[in-house]
Amino acid sequence: MNRLLPASILSALVLLAPGAARAGEAAGKNISTPVVECDYPFQKGTMEFDALAGFFASVTTTPVGHPAFNYELQALRLGYMLTNVHYSGLLRGNYELFLEAFGGPVYQGPGNYLVGGAVQLRYNFVQPRAKLVPYAQLGFGGLYSDAHANPDQIELGSPGEFTEQLSLGLNYFLTKRLALSGEYGFRHISNAGITHRNTGVNSLGGLFGLSYFF
Repeated sequence: MNRLLPASILSALVLLAPGAARAGEAAGKNISTPVVECDYPFQKGTMEFDALAGFFASVTTTPVGHPAFNYELQALRLGYMLTNVHYSGLLRGNYELFLEAFGGPVYQGPGNYLVGGAVQLRYNFVQPRAKLVPYAQLGFGGLYSDAHANPDQIELGSPGEFTEQLSLGLNYFLTKRLALSGEYGFRHISNAGITHRNTGVNSLGGLFGLSYFF
């Protein structure tokens, strides 16, 4: 009987050892696995819809040939997150691509309205758990304006014009899907020398509205 006891204990240890090893590995994994912050909605593949409104005012005006060209602007945007959040520190963030449709009345200057579209590339500066997310954005597109029909100005000489954009903005998140949005930016309008009237319009202004992520 005494000889059988050590053998029984040894057999039990052999049977229990694999289970204990697996339990130890699981415990080790639980201890070493880091907690990953969820960066929703700034994850690759997330969509964004913006509805914005504001106004822009021209910054170069002279009495002859360069009248003021100030206009209201309403913009609808559809965005797509191109990347997940990367980098670290103040540069932590991700890239986003937008299609924008815009238009509005001219409230001071030649013409009555403008309407157009643009493609925009945005970089979101995303910090963990931040409700306030700044961004920088640039864009290029085209527009139609009836200002060319006024012969007393030399800024816009054709019905079709190009537009370049540069802006800085902020998203303030009310929920994970809804944010208040505001931006201040620069917009240039010209026709790249297609006609002899082409000094262009440089304007500064802002847009404000809501952004929905899905």
